[in-house]
Amino acid sequence: MTHQESRLWREADLSLEVVILLLIGEFLLLFGLLLFRIGTGELPYNPDSTYGLFLIFISLQIISLGKTPLGDLRRSWVVILGGICTAVLGMAACFIPGLLSDPVRIITGLLLVCGGLTLLFRLYIRHGKGDGILVLPGLVRLVIAACIAIYVFSVLAGLITLFPGMVKTVQTAVFLILYGIPYFILALSIRAVERRYPQAETRPDSRREAPPHPRRGLFRLLDESPLGFGPAIALFTGVLLAFLGLLLIPISQGTLPFSPDALYGLLIVITSLQIIFGDTPVGTCTRSWVLVLTGYLCSAVGIFSCIVPGVLTGILQPVLGLVNIIGGVILLARRYSPLLLPPESRSPPAPPVVRELNRILTLINLVAIIFGVSMLIPGIITGTFQGLVIFLYGILLFILARQLDRLEWMRSSLPDPAGPA
Repeated sequence: MTHQESRLWREADLSLEVVILLLIGEFLLLFGLLLFRIGTGELPYNPDSTYGLFLIFISLQIISLGKTPLGDLRRSWVVILGGICTAVLGMAACFIPGLLSDPVRIITGLLLVCGGLTLLFRLYIRHGKGDGILVLPGLVRLVIAACIAIYVFSVLAGLITLFPGMVKTVQTAVFLILYGIPYFILALSIRAVERRYPQAETRPDSRREAPPHPRRGLFRLLDESPLGFGPAIALFTGVLLAFLGLLLIPISQGTLPFSPDALYGLLIVITSLQIIFGDTPVGTCTRSWVLVLTGYLCSAVGIFSCIVPGVLTGILQPVLGLVNIIGGVILLARRYSPLLLPPESRSPPAPPVVRELNRILTLINLVAIIFGVSMLIPGIITGTFQGLVIFLYGILLFILARQLDRLEWMRSSLPDPAGPA
């Protein structure tokens, strides 16, 4: 194995913020490239799911990082609930074409314009007329320059969204490509800053302590949420599946339209985000650069499916079905294969909280297999029953998020082995 190949198998050191910024940059770049062929009529276009997917990316930033279109906020439960509401709006636009076309377009445009102007103003207040920026290190200046470019492009993108037709399709395509470039620059700059100026861990999955004076009642929603990345993604996916399960009941009765391409694309994007962090459908793997690149390749497929309907439908549905079936079977086999060993060769009994987690994961794997079979063999179960199964899948993921959060809390409460003896 050459030195270059060995580097690809090393563990990737990308923070959650960098991963999401790269994902948004990928979305804008791919959208711009596809728009050239969409403008000529060579490819179909689903504007509702495109706007919806962008809102979902915003909600991911809010839920996992506390980063809103108007700036960074303390990651309280109120902020997370706001992110969940944004996600539900984006999912509704993705799954039900034509229902929220104008409202979602207007909301997206207003968020871009107001957010860009607000962040530009906050940056101006913080650094004055530029004198404060000149004394900062070069990498930090590059981060600020990329932020300024993103904020300016956001205002322009919001105006184009609010007033469709003001710019030709080809010009919009070029603009989207240029809009995506600062996201890549910002992501790589932040990674360079994190490596050059390592600080105390501040990501959502870091060690945390309970607030000294927890609030009571509804005021607890103002407390900072200790939700880590794993529970946050489980919560987000649970919202998606529970919402989808409820929608499938009227959809199966023909009272609502439905976009399967947006569903498949969104599921692949979420799966790709998990793959980037080493959580693959068949189990946890070392988070190598190869795995990261694989995750971004999968996310490109999901983004394509959301923007361009009808092209990948016949491919993605059986693929997602097989992934759910194979992943569920492999994870069940890994979890219960030790029971086949002689009693003296088995590991000691797990703590009660781990046994409860295993029971939840077992139910999730079984429901995932049923979900996979329903996608692999359409019509094998009724639409109403499929909706109930998917809704149950989402509820189980809510419970999993709570259980993972409990485990992270217990782990963070243990004495730090690096601390004083």
